[in-house]
Amino acid sequence: MGDESAGKNETPNHDEVFRSDSALAAIAFELLQRSKPSFSAAAGNAPVRIDIFVDLSCGMCALTHNDLMPSLLNEMAAGSVSLHIHDFPIGKRATALAIAARCAAQQNRYPEFVSASYAILGAKPEPSIDELAQKAGADVKKLQLCVASGVAADVERDFRLGQELEVPGTPTFFFNGQRLLGYKPFSMISEIIRKLISVPR
Repeated sequence: MGDESAGKNETPNHDEVFRSDSALAAIAFELLQRSKPSFSAAAGNAPVRIDIFVDLSCGMCALTHNDLMPSLLNEMAAGSVSLHIHDFPIGKRATALAIAARCAAQQNRYPEFVSASYAILGAKPEPSIDELAQKAGADVKKLQLCVASGVAADVERDFRLGQELEVPGTPTFFFNGQRLLGYKPFSMISEIIRKLISVPR
Protein backbone atom coordinates (compact mmCIF):
# COMPACT_ATOMS: atom_id res chain seq x y z
CA MET A 1 0.00 0.00 0.00
CA GLY A 2 1.58 3.30 1.05
CA ASP A 3 5.30 3.89 1.01
CA GLU A 4 6.86 3.28 4.43
CA SER A 5 9.66 5.68 3.56
CA ALA A 6 7.14 8.50 3.84
CA GLY A 7 7.21 8.07 7.61
CA LYS A 8 4.69 6.87 10.14
CA ASN A 9 1.12 7.20 9.00
CA GLU A 10 -0.04 9.60 11.70
CA THR A 11 -1.64 13.01 11.34
CA PRO A 12 -0.36 16.10 13.14
CA ASN A 13 -2.00 16.68 16.49
CA HIS A 14 -3.90 19.80 15.51
CA ASP A 15 -7.59 20.61 15.38
CA GLU A 16 -8.91 20.70 11.86
CA VAL A 17 -12.54 21.68 11.53
CA PHE A 18 -14.93 19.90 9.21
CA ARG A 19 -14.78 20.60 5.54
CA SER A 20 -17.27 23.38 5.02
CA ASP A 21 -18.11 22.27 1.45
CA SER A 22 -21.36 20.32 1.78
CA ALA A 23 -21.06 19.07 -1.81
CA LEU A 24 -17.70 17.41 -1.04
CA ALA A 25 -19.14 15.87 2.12
CA ALA A 26 -22.07 14.48 0.14
CA ILE A 27 -19.71 12.90 -2.40
CA ALA A 28 -17.58 11.40 0.37
CA PHE A 29 -20.69 10.07 2.12
CA GLU A 30 -21.86 8.35 -1.07
CA LEU A 31 -18.45 6.80 -1.72
CA LEU A 32 -18.21 5.55 1.86
CA GLN A 33 -21.70 4.04 1.67
CA ARG A 34 -20.63 2.00 -1.36
CA SER A 35 -17.36 0.86 0.23
CA LYS A 36 -16.43 -2.44 1.87
CA PRO A 37 -14.94 -1.56 5.29
CA SER A 38 -12.83 -4.02 7.23
CA PHE A 39 -15.33 -3.82 10.12
CA SER A 40 -18.84 -2.40 10.54
CA ALA A 41 -21.15 -2.16 13.53
CA ALA A 42 -24.64 -0.73 13.23
CA ALA A 43 -27.97 -0.89 15.01
CA GLY A 44 -30.90 0.08 12.82
CA ASN A 45 -30.96 3.23 10.69
CA ALA A 46 -28.56 5.36 12.72
CA PRO A 47 -28.56 9.11 11.90
CA VAL A 48 -24.76 9.44 12.05
CA ARG A 49 -22.35 7.36 10.00
CA ILE A 50 -18.79 7.35 11.34
CA ASP A 51 -16.00 6.06 9.10
CA ILE A 52 -12.46 5.82 10.47
CA PHE A 53 -9.36 5.14 8.37
CA VAL A 54 -6.70 3.36 10.43
CA ASP A 55 -3.29 1.74 10.21
CA LEU A 56 -2.73 -1.13 12.66
CA SER A 57 0.89 -0.03 13.14
CA CYS A 58 -0.12 3.54 14.06
CA GLY A 59 0.25 4.65 17.68
CA MET A 60 -2.50 7.28 17.51
CA CYS A 61 -4.82 4.67 16.01
CA ALA A 62 -4.09 2.47 19.01
CA LEU A 63 -5.01 5.39 21.28
CA THR A 64 -8.22 5.91 19.30
CA HIS A 65 -9.06 2.21 19.59
CA ASN A 66 -8.38 2.01 23.31
CA ASP A 67 -9.90 5.35 24.36
CA LEU A 68 -12.79 5.87 21.93
CA MET A 69 -14.01 2.48 20.75
CA PRO A 70 -15.96 1.50 23.91
CA SER A 71 -17.82 4.83 23.88
CA LEU A 72 -18.46 4.66 20.14
CA LEU A 73 -19.86 1.14 20.48
CA ASN A 74 -22.14 2.43 23.25
CA GLU A 75 -23.35 5.14 20.86
CA MET A 76 -23.93 2.44 18.27
CA ALA A 77 -25.92 0.32 20.73
CA ALA A 78 -28.04 3.38 21.54
CA GLY A 79 -28.87 3.75 17.84
CA SER A 80 -27.03 7.05 17.41
CA VAL A 81 -24.26 5.95 15.06
CA SER A 82 -23.12 3.29 12.65
CA LEU A 83 -19.39 2.61 12.85
CA HIS A 84 -17.17 1.58 9.92
CA ILE A 85 -13.41 0.93 10.08
CA HIS A 86 -11.33 1.25 6.91
CA ASP A 87 -7.80 0.18 6.02
CA PHE A 88 -5.14 2.78 5.26
CA PRO A 89 -1.91 0.85 5.88
CA ILE A 90 1.55 2.27 5.32
CA GLY A 91 4.22 -0.36 4.68
CA LYS A 92 4.34 -4.13 4.38
CA ARG A 93 3.77 -4.96 8.06
CA ALA A 94 0.73 -2.71 8.32
CA THR A 95 -0.69 -4.16 5.10
CA ALA A 96 -0.22 -7.72 6.36
CA LEU A 97 -1.99 -6.78 9.60
CA ALA A 98 -4.87 -5.20 7.68
CA ILE A 99 -5.32 -8.31 5.54
CA ALA A 100 -5.23 -10.58 8.59
CA ALA A 101 -7.69 -8.35 10.46
CA ARG A 102 -10.21 -8.72 7.65
CA CYS A 103 -9.77 -12.48 7.84
CA ALA A 104 -10.19 -12.37 11.61
CA ALA A 105 -13.45 -10.49 11.01
CA GLN A 106 -14.74 -13.47 9.06
CA GLN A 107 -14.38 -15.44 12.30
CA ASN A 108 -15.97 -12.64 14.36
CA ARG A 109 -12.58 -11.89 15.88
CA TYR A 110 -11.85 -8.47 14.38
CA PRO A 111 -11.85 -6.44 17.64
CA GLU A 112 -9.72 -9.06 19.35
CA PHE A 113 -7.18 -9.16 16.51
CA VAL A 114 -6.96 -5.37 16.37
CA SER A 115 -6.50 -5.16 20.15
CA ALA A 116 -3.74 -7.78 19.97
CA SER A 117 -2.05 -5.86 17.13
CA TYR A 118 -2.07 -2.53 18.95
CA ALA A 119 -0.94 -4.14 22.22
CA ILE A 120 2.41 -5.19 20.72
CA LEU A 121 3.33 -1.95 18.94
CA GLY A 122 7.06 -1.43 19.30
CA ALA A 123 7.73 -4.99 20.43
CA LYS A 124 11.00 -6.55 19.29
CA PRO A 125 10.89 -9.03 17.71
CA GLU A 126 7.44 -8.43 16.29
CA PRO A 127 5.03 -11.30 16.88
CA SER A 128 3.99 -13.15 13.75
CA ILE A 129 0.52 -12.82 12.24
CA ASP A 130 -0.20 -16.40 13.34
CA GLU A 131 0.75 -15.54 16.94
CA LEU A 132 -1.57 -12.52 16.89
CA ALA A 133 -4.38 -14.61 15.43
CA GLN A 134 -3.91 -17.15 18.19
CA LYS A 135 -4.02 -14.42 20.84
CA ALA A 136 -7.23 -13.15 19.26
CA GLY A 137 -8.83 -16.57 19.55
CA ALA A 138 -9.02 -17.07 15.78
CA ASP A 139 -8.56 -20.38 13.99
CA VAL A 140 -5.04 -19.92 12.60
CA LYS A 141 -5.40 -22.39 9.72
CA LYS A 142 -8.65 -20.80 8.55
CA LEU A 143 -7.06 -17.38 8.79
CA GLN A 144 -4.08 -18.53 6.70
CA LEU A 145 -6.42 -19.83 4.00
CA CYS A 146 -8.34 -16.55 4.05
CA VAL A 147 -5.15 -14.48 3.75
CA ALA A 148 -4.22 -16.47 0.64
CA SER A 149 -7.68 -16.10 -0.91
CA GLY A 150 -7.39 -12.57 -2.30
CA VAL A 151 -8.53 -10.44 0.64
CA ALA A 152 -5.59 -8.16 -0.12
CA ALA A 153 -7.66 -6.69 -2.96
CA ASP A 154 -10.22 -5.41 -0.43
CA VAL A 155 -7.46 -3.71 1.57
CA GLU A 156 -6.13 -2.15 -1.62
CA ARG A 157 -9.59 -0.82 -2.53
CA ASP A 158 -9.96 0.73 0.92
CA PHE A 159 -6.54 2.35 0.62
CA ARG A 160 -7.39 3.78 -2.81
CA LEU A 161 -10.69 5.08 -1.42
CA GLY A 162 -8.74 6.84 1.32
CA GLN A 163 -6.53 8.46 -1.30
CA GLU A 164 -9.60 9.55 -3.28
CA LEU A 165 -11.01 11.11 -0.11
CA GLU A 166 -7.68 12.86 0.55
CA VAL A 167 -6.91 10.98 3.75
CA PRO A 168 -3.48 12.37 4.71
CA GLY A 169 -2.74 9.95 7.55
CA THR A 170 -4.31 8.01 10.36
CA PRO A 171 -6.58 8.12 12.15
CA THR A 172 -8.90 10.11 9.89
CA PHE A 173 -12.60 10.33 10.73
CA PHE A 174 -15.59 11.01 8.50
CA PHE A 175 -18.90 11.98 10.11
CA ASN A 176 -21.63 11.70 7.47
CA GLY A 177 -18.90 12.45 4.95
CA GLN A 178 -17.35 15.39 6.82
CA ARG A 179 -13.66 14.87 7.48
CA LEU A 180 -11.81 15.33 10.75
CA LEU A 181 -8.11 14.57 11.16
CA GLY A 182 -6.28 12.89 14.00
CA TYR A 183 -7.08 11.58 17.45
CA LYS A 184 -9.75 13.54 19.28
CA PRO A 185 -11.13 13.10 22.82
CA PHE A 186 -14.57 11.57 23.10
CA SER A 187 -15.99 14.84 24.44
CA MET A 188 -15.36 16.38 20.99
CA ILE A 189 -16.65 13.29 19.17
CA SER A 190 -19.81 13.31 21.28
CA GLU A 191 -20.41 16.99 20.53
CA ILE A 192 -20.12 16.28 16.79
CA ILE A 193 -22.55 13.36 17.05
CA ARG A 194 -25.10 15.44 18.96
CA LYS A 195 -24.80 18.23 16.41
CA LEU A 196 -25.28 15.93 13.43
CA ILE A 197 -28.24 14.17 15.02
CA SER A 198 -30.00 17.54 15.16
CA VAL A 199 -29.37 18.25 11.46
CA PRO A 200 -31.15 16.07 8.84
CA ARG A 201 -28.91 14.58 6.18
